Amino acid sequence: MVKVFTKDYADNKKIKINVKDYIYDPSKIKKFIDEIKYIAKISNSIQIYDITQGYCHGKIIDVIDHVNKTGNNPLVGYQKYLGIDFPDISDLYNNGEKGIITTCLGNNFYNNNIKNSSTWICHVSILARAVGIKQIYGKLYSI
Repeated sequence: MVKVFTKDYADNKKIKINVKDYIYDPSKIKKFIDEIKYIAKISNSIQIYDITQGYCHGKIIDVIDHVNKTGNNPLVGYQKYLGIDFPDISDLYNNGEKGIITTCLGNNFYNNNIKNSSTWICHVSILARAVGIKQIYGKLYSI
Protein backbone atom coordinates (compact mmCIF):
# COMPACT_ATOMS: atom_id res chain seq x y z
CA MET A 1 0.00 0.00 0.00
CA VAL A 2 1.31 3.43 -0.94
CA LYS A 3 1.55 6.09 1.77
CA VAL A 4 0.88 9.78 1.17
CA PHE A 5 1.57 12.42 3.79
CA THR A 6 0.36 15.99 3.85
CA LYS A 7 3.09 18.62 3.87
CA ASP A 8 2.08 19.65 7.39
CA TYR A 9 2.51 16.08 8.58
CA ALA A 10 5.90 15.86 6.89
CA ASP A 11 6.99 19.20 8.36
CA ASN A 12 6.43 17.91 11.90
CA LYS A 13 10.00 17.10 12.96
CA LYS A 14 8.95 14.34 15.36
CA ILE A 15 7.46 12.20 12.59
CA LYS A 16 9.65 10.01 10.38
CA ILE A 17 8.73 9.48 6.75
CA ASN A 18 10.19 6.86 4.41
CA VAL A 19 11.96 8.21 1.33
CA LYS A 20 9.66 6.08 -0.87
CA ASP A 21 6.51 7.81 0.43
CA TYR A 22 4.77 10.75 -1.23
CA ILE A 23 4.10 14.22 0.18
CA TYR A 24 1.18 16.44 -0.82
CA ASP A 25 2.09 20.12 -0.96
CA PRO A 26 -0.96 22.29 -1.80
CA SER A 27 1.30 24.84 -3.49
CA LYS A 28 2.39 22.15 -5.99
CA ILE A 29 -0.88 20.53 -7.04
CA LYS A 30 0.18 19.80 -10.66
CA LYS A 31 3.27 17.94 -9.42
CA PHE A 32 1.16 15.89 -7.02
CA ILE A 33 -1.41 15.11 -9.74
CA ASP A 34 1.40 13.55 -11.78
CA GLU A 35 2.47 11.56 -8.71
CA ILE A 36 -1.06 10.38 -7.88
CA LYS A 37 -1.55 9.31 -11.52
CA TYR A 38 1.59 7.20 -11.18
CA ILE A 39 0.41 5.80 -7.85
CA ALA A 40 -2.88 4.76 -9.50
CA LYS A 41 -0.88 2.73 -12.05
CA ILE A 42 1.02 0.78 -9.39
CA SER A 43 -1.58 0.46 -6.63
CA ASN A 44 -5.32 0.58 -6.09
CA SER A 45 -4.98 1.53 -2.42
CA ILE A 46 -3.36 4.33 -0.45
CA GLN A 47 -3.03 5.45 3.13
CA ILE A 48 -3.18 9.21 3.65
CA TYR A 49 -1.70 10.73 6.79
CA ASP A 50 -2.49 14.21 8.07
CA ILE A 51 -2.33 15.97 11.43
CA THR A 52 -5.04 16.83 13.95
CA GLN A 53 -5.30 18.29 17.43
CA GLY A 54 -7.36 17.72 20.56
CA TYR A 55 -6.09 14.24 21.38
CA CYS A 56 -3.09 12.91 23.26
CA HIS A 57 0.12 13.54 21.29
CA GLY A 58 0.87 10.67 18.93
CA LYS A 59 -2.64 9.18 18.84
CA ILE A 60 -3.68 7.98 15.38
CA ILE A 61 -7.35 8.34 14.45
CA ASP A 62 -9.10 6.75 11.46
CA VAL A 63 -11.02 9.02 9.11
CA ILE A 64 -14.41 7.92 7.75
CA ASP A 65 -15.37 11.16 5.99
CA HIS A 66 -14.36 14.79 5.60
CA VAL A 67 -15.78 18.29 5.25
CA ASN A 68 -13.70 20.47 2.94
CA LYS A 69 -13.33 23.93 4.46
CA THR A 70 -9.97 24.67 2.84
CA GLY A 71 -11.55 27.28 0.60
CA ASN A 72 -10.84 25.43 -2.63
CA ASN A 73 -11.10 22.15 -4.49
CA PRO A 74 -7.93 20.60 -5.93
CA LEU A 75 -9.77 19.58 -9.12
CA VAL A 76 -10.66 23.12 -10.16
CA GLY A 77 -8.52 24.08 -13.12
CA TYR A 78 -7.25 20.51 -13.60
CA GLN A 79 -10.40 18.72 -14.78
CA LYS A 80 -9.24 18.62 -18.40
CA TYR A 81 -5.77 17.39 -17.40
CA LEU A 82 -7.36 14.67 -15.25
CA GLY A 83 -10.03 13.84 -17.84
CA ILE A 84 -12.79 14.18 -15.24
CA ASP A 85 -15.11 16.88 -13.95
CA PHE A 86 -16.02 15.94 -10.40
CA PRO A 87 -15.90 12.30 -9.29
CA ASP A 88 -18.37 10.70 -6.91
CA ILE A 89 -16.69 10.91 -3.52
CA SER A 90 -19.42 9.29 -1.45
CA ASP A 91 -18.00 6.49 0.69
CA LEU A 92 -14.53 7.82 -0.06
CA TYR A 93 -12.67 6.29 2.88
CA ASN A 94 -12.38 2.54 3.54
CA ASN A 95 -11.89 2.69 7.30
CA GLY A 96 -15.24 1.12 8.10
CA GLU A 97 -17.67 2.65 10.55
CA LYS A 98 -15.20 3.42 13.32
CA GLY A 99 -13.49 6.74 12.98
CA ILE A 100 -14.18 10.44 12.77
CA ILE A 101 -15.37 12.99 10.27
CA THR A 102 -12.57 15.51 9.88
CA THR A 103 -12.94 19.16 8.97
CA CYS A 104 -10.17 20.04 6.52
CA LEU A 105 -9.04 23.60 7.17
CA GLY A 106 -5.98 23.88 4.96
CA ASN A 107 -3.81 26.81 6.00
CA ASN A 108 -6.36 27.82 8.66
CA PHE A 109 -5.64 24.69 10.71
CA TYR A 110 -3.19 26.51 12.97
CA ASN A 111 -5.62 29.40 13.59
CA ASN A 112 -8.30 27.13 15.06
CA ASN A 113 -8.66 24.71 17.91
CA ILE A 114 -11.34 22.52 16.38
CA LYS A 115 -11.29 18.88 17.43
CA ASN A 116 -11.02 16.48 14.49
CA SER A 117 -9.70 19.21 12.20
CA SER A 118 -6.99 18.49 9.65
CA THR A 119 -5.05 20.30 6.95
CA TRP A 120 -5.16 18.79 3.45
CA ILE A 121 -6.31 15.14 3.71
CA CYS A 122 -9.45 16.01 1.74
CA HIS A 123 -7.40 17.27 -1.23
CA VAL A 124 -5.37 14.07 -1.40
CA SER A 125 -8.42 11.81 -1.15
CA ILE A 126 -10.35 13.80 -3.79
CA LEU A 127 -7.42 13.59 -6.22
CA ALA A 128 -6.94 9.89 -5.46
CA ARG A 129 -10.55 9.14 -6.35
CA ALA A 130 -10.32 11.36 -9.45
CA VAL A 131 -7.55 9.13 -10.84
CA GLY A 132 -9.43 5.93 -9.99
CA ILE A 133 -7.93 4.80 -6.69
CA LYS A 134 -10.68 2.81 -4.96
CA GLN A 135 -9.25 1.98 -1.54
CA ILE A 136 -8.43 5.11 0.43
CA TYR A 137 -7.52 4.92 4.11
CA GLY A 138 -7.32 8.19 6.03
CA LYS A 139 -5.32 8.60 9.24
CA LEU A 140 -4.86 11.62 11.47
CA TYR A 141 -1.88 11.98 13.79
CA SER A 142 -2.46 14.11 16.86
CA ILE A 143 0.23 16.74 17.37
